[in-house]
Parts: sequence; C-alpha cells; structure tokens
Amino acid sequence: MCRHHHSSGQSMKLGKGGARTNLSCPSNLTRRHFGAGILAAATIPLIPNIAFSEDTPVRSLVGKLDIAGFKKQTDGSTKFQVTAKETQTAFSIGGDAFLANDKLVAEFEVSQTGVVAGLAISAGQVLSVFAPINGRQTALETPNASASIRGTGCFVDVETDAPHTYLCCCYGEVAVQNSTTGEAQILKNSYHTARFITPEGNFAEVPYNAPLNHYDDQLVALEGAVGREPHWQLPDGELIFFAPAPLQL
Repeated sequence: MCRHHHSSGQSMKLGKGGARTNLSCPSNLTRRHFGAGILAAATIPLIPNIAFSEDTPVRSLVGKLDIAGFKKQTDGSTKFQVTAKETQTAFSIGGDAFLANDKLVAEFEVSQTGVVAGLAISAGQVLSVFAPINGRQTALETPNASASIRGTGCFVDVETDAPHTYLCCCYGEVAVQNSTTGEAQILKNSYHTARFITPEGNFAEVPYNAPLNHYDDQLVALEGAVGREPHWQLPDGELIFFAPAPLQL
C-alpha cells in the first residue's frame, strides 16, 4: 500500500498489564472506550457550512452528516457521535479537518478549548489532519487497535465484515498498539507509511504501492480548509496520488 518514503517503524511488545517496554508512547495510548455510553438521543442533521453549536463545534464543509448523543463531561469536554451520510463528507472541528465515507460511525471527544482529544471509530473510513499543537496527542480507538496521533495527517479504515484496521500515517507520527496482543509500533515519517492490524491480532505491512482509498490532493484540500499546507516531503517534490473525484471545499 503506501510507499515508505522517509519513514521509520519501531516494533515492540507491551509487558504484563499493559506496561510499556522502551516505548515512548503516552499513557493515554491504552483503550479509553470512547464509544461506550452514547446517548440514545434524536439524530440532529448538520447544516452545511454552519457551526452546529457550542456543545458540538462541528463545521460541515461538504456532504451530509448527523450528530447524536452529545453530552458534557465533568472536565468540560464534549462527546458526540458522528455518522456520515455521503461518500464524500468533509467537516472540521477547530483546527482539525476530516474526510469520511458514508460508512463512518465515530465518536469524538472535544476538549473545553475546542481541540479534538479523542476519536473512536466503530466502522468506516476517515482521512484526518490535525493541528500541530506542541505536545498534543490525540487518542484513536478502533475495535482492535489503539493509537496516539501526534500532530499529523492519517487515514483509518475499519472493516466490520472481517474486523481489521488499516491505518496510514500520511505524515507526522502515530504510535499504534494492537489491542489483542499488546504489540506496539511507532510510525514516524513524512510520506505515507501504513499497517494492517489483523483480526488475529497481528501487524502486517500493506502490500500496495499506493495509498488505499485516500489521496495526496485530498490532504492538500483538507489542510487548506483549515489554513495550512501538509507538512510532508513529497518524492521529487510533486503530488503522486490523485483522487478519482477531486475534493472541492
């Protein structure tokens, strides 16, 4: 799958009880179960290009999505579920931007300051770009993996038929842990490094020479929607992978 330009991967096992061995991952790498306890509230459609509310600070960029079950936490953060309704659904939260397919079901946790602190993906695909805030670590959870995203661009695909997670660190750094075996890897690069986390609890390199279902021009569009450019090193200084349908934001 993704080309391994300017990349590095570190593999290691976690010790008994989840203790880390020579792994510079944060304590919030362990599963936080963001998906638990979503309120069975009425679904609320999001109006394009309008900030939803102070409680769910989502701005729709293209396509349709629903927000449900939002509630304030004791620390002032907000949790809510997002379900995408179109094959290209883009939205932003603060300085972060996301492009989802119509299978995405995810729960977001947004801090009191409007920063995405956690993302739990139950199903579907999402391409994300995160604001590079010093010391920031955004927790990611899927059915069989947990990760810490560190100011980066990344793509996640959660397949539910044969449950596996595909994760690509498009640029930046992602520390990812398989929730079945405890094995962990750090993906640190400046241009597309990906892994499969299999249903059996193993990491597998992705046997493709192109990113799976996400593209360079989409990353440019998402970063542009929040006033940035991708912080990557392109091979030969040019975009390589282009979406079949350009993303217009």
